[in-house]
Amino acid sequence: MARRLKNWIKSYADFTEVSEAPLTFDFWTGLSTISGALQRKVYIDEVKFKLFPNMYVFFVAPPGVATKSTTVGVGMRMLREVDGVIMGPSTMTWQGLTKGLSDAHQSFPVSSPEVIDPLAIEYREQSAILCEVSELGTFLNMQDDGLVSMLIDLWDGRDVPWERWLSTKENLKIINPLIGMVGATTPAWMERHFDEIAIGNGLTSRIVFVYGETKRRFIPYISDLVESEQAQALQDDLINDLREIAQLKGQFEITREAKNLVGEWYEQHWTEPEEHLRDPRFAGYRARKFAHLHKIAMCLSASKGDSLKIDYEDMAMSFAILTGVEADMLRVLSTIGKVASSRQMDSVYETLRTGGVHSRNTLWKKVMNSMSSKEFGEALDGLVNADMIKIVNQQGSLFIKALEQKVTEPLDQSQFDEVNDETNAA
Repeated sequence: MARRLKNWIKSYADFTEVSEAPLTFDFWTGLSTISGALQRKVYIDEVKFKLFPNMYVFFVAPPGVATKSTTVGVGMRMLREVDGVIMGPSTMTWQGLTKGLSDAHQSFPVSSPEVIDPLAIEYREQSAILCEVSELGTFLNMQDDGLVSMLIDLWDGRDVPWERWLSTKENLKIINPLIGMVGATTPAWMERHFDEIAIGNGLTSRIVFVYGETKRRFIPYISDLVESEQAQALQDDLINDLREIAQLKGQFEITREAKNLVGEWYEQHWTEPEEHLRDPRFAGYRARKFAHLHKIAMCLSASKGDSLKIDYEDMAMSFAILTGVEADMLRVLSTIGKVASSRQMDSVYETLRTGGVHSRNTLWKKVMNSMSSKEFGEALDGLVNADMIKIVNQQGSLFIKALEQKVTEPLDQSQFDEVNDETNAA
């Protein structure tokens, strides 16, 4: 069979155009789908190490807003139509993951199609799975040190047998293991379960966090906007080409133009990193950005054709994609390891920043479910001391507004009236 589409990712974008999910969610689902199809059959060989196209991608959004799990499911359903792709379970311990990898062992031919003699065909082995995690809380127990360590170890896909002793004392030797993950979670779960230790142990530096907090658009009935026969035809083409992508095997070549682009970036990345990458929480990610870039570039190349060649366009696009999502990653990481008082200040400030002027009583009613009265007072004091809010006593009432909105003069009467109406209604 031959490919039917010029660019798989662009066609997938067309297929998911009618969607409420943030555009980045659909795009990264497409990348993760290609990554899952490629498995461990393709790689970049850098002599002392190899890079494989597996990725850990987590979508982070408030519950019920950005359709995280539904978005992931679209690509994963297509991937399940591809022979040889093994999906891991969505609930896992390190023992279960070890057993799942062992059961995923398979061999695949790497000889050229011209080889006729069956005895001359060369085979390679892999134990590769892709885990679709609709809710990260059911999969990743950050207190399970064995599971966390395993995910850290196996992200790299080293060319050595990996061994782990199960509780039954059965020693499993896994040949060429590789794990990919695409999952969804909420900011609240991240705050509760990730901490500074998680950043330091290396797991978060191997994860691409994609953040969303609003719907791309509001579509109560998608069926009203989609031509079913046309959509089915495009889905069939996407599945067909995904099967072709899964047949790719061998080493990627990087063109000299693409290498020059990376070379220009590489020294500056280490000597004068971009401002946002100087955050200490990005130290581990900064060390692995080279690997992330090349994992994405492999998927972009495979999306276009069978050449196994990464050109300038692929690498430039990889830079743009990864840099574009780094703001999301910093936003997610900024919640990790925060003390409670800092989170409470964030909550109060965000309410003021998005909601405008509030009376003290109205503001308290909006945040009282997440903090005590004492904590609320301490959060206000902290924000005042940080010059982030202004509290004005007018007509015997306290009114509060975020300083980002440049409150330099007493609030005018229309603002008082608006807030008083809201207070009275509450």
